[in-house]
Amino acid sequence: MTWLVQTDWSVLIGGVESLLVQTLHPPTMAGVADHSDYKNDPFGRLHRTASFIGETTFGSATQAQHAVDRVRAIHERVEFL
Repeated sequence: MTWLVQTDWSVLIGGVESLLVQTLHPPTMAGVADHSDYKNDPFGRLHRTASFIGETTFGSATQAQHAVDRVRAIHERVEFL
């Protein structure tokens, strides 16, 4: 079922829309500004997000777990005020 959903074009449209809506949330954008190199690599974050979705959807259980572990390790360094 996951493969069926993730391969539909609506996921791409919804993904872009979610990134645009995210820009309306000031704390989220502050976190991105403080913990991302998006200004020097504007498409890097999008690529990393797409890679995460691809690995967790189409990869093996081991590949998916490695992807989740990488994201968790990055987010553990973020302090919420």
